[in-house]
Amino acid sequence: MGKLVRNGIDYSTSMVDGGLDANSINPVQNKVVTAALNEKQDTLTIDTTPTQGSHNPVESGGVYTEIATINATIGDINTVLEGVL
Repeated sequence: MGKLVRNGIDYSTSMVDGGLDANSINPVQNKVVTAALNEKQDTLTIDTTPTQGSHNPVESGGVYTEIATINATIGDINTVLEGVL
C-alpha cells in the first residue's frame, strides 16, 4: 500500500485519535464521531410563556405578552411615580 499524503501530512503513519480533540489534526475513529453525534440534542423544546424552573428558551411573543401584562398591572411608571411623589 502506498503512502497517503495530503496537504503535506503523511497519513499512512499518522496516529488515529480515540477521542475528539480541537487541537489535533489526526483522523478520528468512526465510533468516536458516531458517539459524539448520538449525544447531540435532536429536538429543542421552546416554551410559549416564561415558566418558573424551566431551562428552555421562550418564544418572543410569550415574553412580550408577559411584559405587557406586567405593564397593564402596574400601569405607566410615570403615572405611578407621580402618584407617589
